[in-house]
Amino acid sequence: MRPGILFVFLWLSVPFAFGQQYFEEESKPFSGGLILGTNISKVDDIDDFTHYHKVGLNAGGTVRINFTPKVSVGLEILFSQKGDHEIDQTYSYAVGAYFSEYYLRLNYVELPVTLHYKQKKFDYEAGLSFSRLVSFFESISTDQPVVLNPDVFYFNKWDYEMLLGGSYNFWPHYFLNVRYQFSLVPIRPWERMPLTYYNYDGQQNNVINIRLVYMF
Repeated sequence: MRPGILFVFLWLSVPFAFGQQYFEEESKPFSGGLILGTNISKVDDIDDFTHYHKVGLNAGGTVRINFTPKVSVGLEILFSQKGDHEIDQTYSYAVGAYFSEYYLRLNYVELPVTLHYKQKKFDYEAGLSFSRLVSFFESISTDQPVVLNPDVFYFNKWDYEMLLGGSYNFWPHYFLNVRYQFSLVPIRPWERMPLTYYNYDGQQNNVINIRLVYMF
């Protein structure tokens, strides 16, 4: 059996080892879980690049403090890949029509803190996320050579984001989570951008999360 198929099989079989009770029916003061999903992201403002085209990993764990059966506070620790990827058709007097490409990968260790309100099978959440940049890679392909010196065009080490989202308890212990996140402060100020931009507010992460959450 291939390793990827084996991992998915083990992930989906975990509830049967712990019984069939729904997480929303439990009243434990503390609970924990595992998270596996994807980020669909872009960076504002990358000039005219305005679509969510960058896909990255979102994976880690979570713990909850359950104040009541409906209200809880959650803390997550995640490996989170964000960034941007665009391919645009454009025109140059030097080469004529051509495709330009921009690629940005940002690897973060992320710590979201969330307030949860549960209503039947739905779990609504809002909070803040604190992210530490681990590494990044950036490239630009145009009709002219572009040199990107990471010592000059570097990103801020910390990112602070607001988040809103919700989860649906579709199977015992399993939740489908969808979340939106946006940077509250620039991840890179305009004076460190490698190109000339019209937005002098800097660049911000703009992310949609789609994740599978298993709660013990």
